[in-house]
Amino acid sequence: KREGGAREARERAEREREEELAKAMAAEEEEEEEDEYSSPRYWKTPHYRFATNEALLYLDPKFRHLHSINVVNVTLTERCLSTGTDDGEGTPFVRTAEILSQVFGMDAAVINQLMYGIQTSGGEYRDGYLRSAKTKERWSWSKKLLRAH
Repeated sequence: KREGGAREARERAEREREEELAKAMAAEEEEEEEDEYSSPRYWKTPHYRFATNEALLYLDPKFRHLHSINVVNVTLTERCLSTGTDDGEGTPFVRTAEILSQVFGMDAAVINQLMYGIQTSGGEYRDGYLRSAKTKERWSWSKKLLRAH
């Protein structure tokens, strides 16, 4: 009888540990989802629209489909923008930048990445037009001005 009671106690303790572990993992997942930029919900809707021709920013999806205009979804995480990779090291400087991005937004980082990152196959800068889906703000730049910089 004692062996059976000890075994039941061990099994009960093991079940309790598994339940605690499951609760801890669920709480950790909830914390991760609370971070706006890390949640899958954040990445489902586009936050910016970029084009090399301003008129393309305002075309409706049906028109784009009828005229075979490609739309490319580029998803950049906050960590990628601050370190250059999603696996980048979280240095104090990077953590500070990530905190500031939640206060001030990602507009400046996105604009700079598009201005200097998207080039022709020959390495030339492009004209660019960017529109925020949230605020409807618009930004534009000229390849001539970027070349002079």
